[in-house]
This record gives sequence, structure tokens and C-alpha cells, in this order.
Amino acid sequence: MTVPQPAAGSPGSAQTIPYGHDARAAAVRRVAGVLIEHLHGLAVRSASEIWHRELEFHDTVAGPEDLIDACRVTIGAALRSLETGRLDDGEIEALRSIGRIASRQGTPLEVVLRGLRVDFLVLWSEMLLVARTTDPSTQQSLINASEIVWGAVDAVTAQFTVGYRSNHEARARAEQARREEVLLRALHGDPITADEGLMVLGLSAVDDLVVLVVESRGALDLDDLERRLRFASLQSCWARRDGAFVGAVALRGRSAESACAPVGQIAGVRAGISRVRRGLGELPAGLRDASLALAALRPDATGVATLFDDPIGSVALAQPDLAAAVTRQVLGPVLARPARERDLLIETLVAFDEADGALGVVAERLYCHRNTVLNRLTKISRMTGISFA
Repeated sequence: MTVPQPAAGSPGSAQTIPYGHDARAAAVRRVAGVLIEHLHGLAVRSASEIWHRELEFHDTVAGPEDLIDACRVTIGAALRSLETGRLDDGEIEALRSIGRIASRQGTPLEVVLRGLRVDFLVLWSEMLLVARTTDPSTQQSLINASEIVWGAVDAVTAQFTVGYRSNHEARARAEQARREEVLLRALHGDPITADEGLMVLGLSAVDDLVVLVVESRGALDLDDLERRLRFASLQSCWARRDGAFVGAVALRGRSAESACAPVGQIAGVRAGISRVRRGLGELPAGLRDASLALAALRPDATGVATLFDDPIGSVALAQPDLAAAVTRQVLGPVLARPARERDLLIETLVAFDEADGALGVVAERLYCHRNTVLNRLTKISRMTGISFA
């Protein structure tokens, strides 16, 4: 039997559990009505069973007495829905509430669901006992109605799970926001404690690490980046910054190249990676490295770039005033030419650089003959002393 469920996280709305009006439904209602009068005793027995069967509860719950209220809610909701054919709004909210409590306590969902199974096995055994002591026809009708009972159980479990997951997701979002806040502080040179480094970021003051700045032309999120590095056995943490992702990766005996590979395999990604740095205190220097490496990457290129892939570009970006002075010194004679000639020569110089010296490619891009390109380069060489050989 399928029991309709409201959407996860939506306000509780009453759920109708279609029973029909035969002897099976009558037996279910009769037995449920009897057991509701003994709800507290059922909850106590169920809590004790869970405590002794599911030992993992011992890690998050002080004792079986801490489970009694939850068992009262779950068993009570199941019994009342069996008696009336529906879960009302109050019961839905109560189930979601204890689900949220279980999540806050840190009990794993699979452990909680095993506890609920014990809860409902206790309920079913008591229902059979009541039916057997009532009359044989009630017992047989109840056995024949097992799908009705377990349909109600499924509805109760579903609402409990909605509450658990809503709190778990909210907690995960809060933890991620905390990690991002601490990482950004560390990257900007603000002091963070050793506990924040280890507990929040998973990094220590003695870790060898690299910083990455990642841009993506496709769909990408922090979880995907962290997951890819985790699959490569690398600890990392990530944050959003100025439309890009910034991350710190602990190497712990691995090479910087091992951190490049998982990121570089993502389609449409452009990234810069820092030199190897030591500890949390060097994160700001790592951020500068990675930002410069990314900025020096050609606009049409993808992949992960280091500072040394384009050392001149990286130095120019790192020291813009010095780069401008060097440019004026080296290219001064070219820049002094009349505007039209100057623009043609600079355009040719840029195209030559972007084409890695392939004259045919330069000529095609500039819509001119290969000899025209050679003539312009020769002119630049005479004026500046630059050799294009």
C-alpha cells in the first residue's frame, strides 16, 4: 500500500491512509484503540529493546530513559493513524521534531532507522498479542491487514526522516559557512586559532600546502571540488571569493602536481596554483601566487597554471609599476612612432606572442602575408634590439 507523503520540508499536512471498511480495517482500529491506552508502557519496553539491541545509541544517548519520549511519539503516531486512518498535522510536526533532535544529537540516520524498526517490531508483537487474546477472527484479520500496519509505519518513518534530514542539511550548511568564513580570514592574513585550523579547516601550522584559485565556465560547486580532491586522498577546504573558488590543499607528502590533476580534469576550468607553502601563516602568500598564476593564463586557455608557466607574465602582474617602466624602456621607440604605425607593430607583437612564434598563424590572424609579418618584426627588432629568432 502506498501512503502519500508531503514534500520534504513543507508544512505538515494531514495524510490519509486508505484502509477500506472490511474486517481487516476493523481489527486494526480495534487493536490500536486498546494499545493507545497502554502507550507509556509500550514506549518504555521499546526504549529498552532499542538500547540493548542497537549498541551504537550508547555513543549519543545517555540511557534508555532518553529514548522513551521519542518512542512514545513514534508508537503513538502509528497507533492513532491506525485508529483514525490519518496522520494529523500535530503528529507530523512531532515526528519531524524528534527527527531533528536525533540529528542534533549526532546519531547516524542508519542507526536511527534501525531503532525505529525495533520500535515497530515491538508494536507489531503487542498488536498480535492483543488480537490473540481478543478472539481468533480478530487475530487472523490483523495478520491479513499487515500491509495496513506497515503502511502506517512507513508514513511515520517518512515524517521522522524529513525532520532528521532538514536539520542535517541545515547543520551542514552552517558548518560549510563556518569553514568558508575561517578560510577567507586565514587567506586574508587575519589571525585564526590552531583549533580553527584543525577542527574547521583540517589544516595545521606545519602542513605543506598549496592554494588554488578556480574559475569555471560550467556548473561547479564547493562540494564537487572537495570531493574530487578527497577521492585523490587529499584534504582540502574551499570558499567562494569574487566569483571564483579559493581552496587550500594539504599535501602531506604528496606533490603539488597531485593537487592539480583532479581540478585540471574538470571541463571548462581555469585555475592558478601556488608554490608549496608551509602552514596556515603562509596562506596569504599562497593566495597571491595562485591569483597571479591564474591572471597570467591566456584568456582562451583552460587547465591549472603555475607561476612558472608564464614567468614574465607573472612577474609583470606581480609588479605592475615595474612592468610598465620596463615596457616603456624596451618598447619606447615603438611606442613613439605615429599612432597607425605604432598600433600595427604592437598588434603584430601581441599576435606573435599569442601564436608562440608561428608566423603562418600570425599572418592568418592579421589577414596579411607572412612576409608582411616578417617585415614588421624586423622593424621592431631594429628599433628595440629584441631578437625574434
